[in-house]
Amino acid sequence: MLAVFQFDAASIELIDRLIAEGRLPALAELRRRGRWERLAAETDLFEASIYPTIFSGIEVADHGLYYPFGWSAEEQRLRYMSSFGTPELVWERLDTAGARSLVIDPYQIWKDGMEHGVSFSGWGFQHRVIPSWGHPRREWRRAVRKFGRPPLLVDVAGRRSRRDLLRMLDLFLEAPGRVAGLFTELLARESFDLAWVSLISVHLGGHLLWDLSQLHGSGVSDDERARLEGGLADVYERADEALGRMVEALPSGADLVVLSPLGMGVNTTRSDLLPGMVENILSGEKPAGVGPVGDPVWRVRARVPAFVRRAVNRALPGPQLREAVARTYMSGFDWNRARVFTLPGDHFGYVRLNVRGRERDGIVEPAEADALAEQLAAGLATFSDDDGAPSIARVHRPQLELHGRRAELLPDLVVRWSDHPSTRVTGVSSPSHGSVARRDVGVGRSGNHWPGAWVLTVPGASSELDLGRRPQITDLAATAMRLSGERSDLPGRSLLG
Repeated sequence: MLAVFQFDAASIELIDRLIAEGRLPALAELRRRGRWERLAAETDLFEASIYPTIFSGIEVADHGLYYPFGWSAEEQRLRYMSSFGTPELVWERLDTAGARSLVIDPYQIWKDGMEHGVSFSGWGFQHRVIPSWGHPRREWRRAVRKFGRPPLLVDVAGRRSRRDLLRMLDLFLEAPGRVAGLFTELLARESFDLAWVSLISVHLGGHLLWDLSQLHGSGVSDDERARLEGGLADVYERADEALGRMVEALPSGADLVVLSPLGMGVNTTRSDLLPGMVENILSGEKPAGVGPVGDPVWRVRARVPAFVRRAVNRALPGPQLREAVARTYMSGFDWNRARVFTLPGDHFGYVRLNVRGRERDGIVEPAEADALAEQLAAGLATFSDDDGAPSIARVHRPQLELHGRRAELLPDLVVRWSDHPSTRVTGVSSPSHGSVARRDVGVGRSGNHWPGAWVLTVPGASSELDLGRRPQITDLAATAMRLSGERSDLPGRSLLG
């Protein structure tokens, strides 16, 4: 059996500190027994693409799933990622071969189709943007009777109140134990060839509890402040406890992989400012205006109170909420004038050109697209934060840098923001293209994705393999296939054999 546990989107620096303090004994013991290495990816430009890549073994340019909401050029609109199809996931490959997999809380994946295995999504907690299921359904009903229904995480953009953050912290602390309880209960009565479990409290806790820069309002007691300031470390401790329980439940000889496919650090995104930056660059040529380039969702977030948006989040079923979000991002566009538009992204900024013949309502001639992209890249590089520090480190052209059968689904430009924290930035300005003020606080996350992916392999019945290179995120699916005795055409190489 191979067990894969995602200590998801964790900070290496925080893990090292907590291990040194004796607060993560399970991870410390596994690092003593196994081999810990940095984990590499073909590109770090699309953080959300890490999940379909790691679960399938297929690179982003081949599956094209770069964010939960992707651009459908033939429809001239955003769609939730389930509309674009998905590569075959490793547990689906194994299922076809008759192997049994146990999958719990795969992040940003919407399919539950296994004939022989068991899969749960939204078990530690439910999130409206992440589909929930239990397959077979009888296992979901059985789990709910034993452990109770998963709580709902209500997370909307903007500043968080004391009450919001304390409620989220309680949920993040509870979730790892729920996951470990389900895992150990299933493993006690059934056998599996592959187990793949994600501890996503670590991930979302990092976004919301990295620091208190997004805490809004007064009335925070000293005890509450201390609890929130230490909250993320407490979440890591609970995740470590859950990891230890699950490792102890594994059968003798099981091979083990623990990984974090992303890092976590202070939030540096300025993506809410990107629409205004792009529009300022283009308006230098067309003073009459260029049409909206991606601002509607930020206007809604700034104008509609957070408590109203939370109520909508609670009331709408997941599919309806995902559709509403997709439509809000592009509402009010005049496609007869919009040469460029921004796409949603958690961290890096995404820009796409409205190209004739590629987009349904495209107006930019293909022969002009390269010059327009270079104009935007040069203009964006001139922006600085309100303290004078550069806003942008680099602008990438992913469709020139990456090659694959679905690379055309990717944005035309990816803006890599500078490493300076952005949570207190109030605006950006350019000597050539003017200023853009921030509405409210942007997405309102204090932490965000950061370099620092890692993998820890602990052989059981197998042995370590020397790849002669750093492990890649595509190697995880290849490892599962090899240890299950199945042939595959995946590009990765097995870490164990």
